[in-house]
Amino acid sequence: MGIKRAVRELALEEGFKEAGFARAGKVPGEKLARWLRLGYQGEMSYMERSPERRLNPSLLLEGAATVVSLLYPYPHLPAVSPAEREMGIVARYALGKDYHLVLEKKLRRILRNAREKYPELNGRCYVDYGPVSETYWAWQSGLGWIGKNSLLLSREFGSWFFLAEIILDTELEPGAPSPDYCGSCTACIDACPTSAITEPGMVDARRCISYLTIEHHSPIPGPLKMKMGNRIFGCDICQEVCPWNRQAAEVNDPHLKPVPRNYSLEYLAGLTAEEFREVFRQSPVKRTGLEGLMRNVEAALENQNY
Repeated sequence: MGIKRAVRELALEEGFKEAGFARAGKVPGEKLARWLRLGYQGEMSYMERSPERRLNPSLLLEGAATVVSLLYPYPHLPAVSPAEREMGIVARYALGKDYHLVLEKKLRRILRNAREKYPELNGRCYVDYGPVSETYWAWQSGLGWIGKNSLLLSREFGSWFFLAEIILDTELEPGAPSPDYCGSCTACIDACPTSAITEPGMVDARRCISYLTIEHHSPIPGPLKMKMGNRIFGCDICQEVCPWNRQAAEVNDPHLKPVPRNYSLEYLAGLTAEEFREVFRQSPVKRTGLEGLMRNVEAALENQNY
């Protein structure tokens, strides 16, 4: 049936909704270089290490010829309303099981089953880790376009999805880059409470609530902390206001179904280390560590008084 068709069908069988193919050339590096030069990476020092690996798939897989981008939607109904000030808000993607645990297994099965049919095929899998410019490759493959908030946007799924990649050493027919359908809309830029989107497609992570509650390990600057409200892990504001997300279909995936948890700020503030490990054992929230979550919860409790 051909490698491309086989990979696509295997991906669909695993629950991915779309598969796009792009020729594995070098990624233009001007935007990344400028982003780093402006210091927008904040404490994410890993972004500064070997940036050439992020721009050249051949440094990740010898003989890289094709980047396969895969789109996997996640449920996007909120668990907590911002009006419930006594509750902590967690980004929708983190309400279920850690997507790394779910998607990595799926990717490895796709590659393994493809190699059973085509033994000459070699590849590497990535799920939001490793130096892969995932939005660039997804755009190049035709899965969507890069929005003003720097996220990939799909006409069908908005931005409520995960991206994953398989780099292959076999050249497959590539797709075409998707047109930009944002037009003159600036909803995401206007809605960001910390003005983190400095210009279309450029985000200053140091001001982004998602970064501040997850990647940032130092104390949160007061003026930014006040604008976090009761968000304790991640932020969906720029996605919530996007017109493409308002019309995105809701999905019901048993693998990423939201797990009922108590997000009461009072309850979370009293968690012991053992309780934290148990409650968030297979949750993306464990990434903050107990100390990081306590910092975010304390900030949310302080903001109740404003």
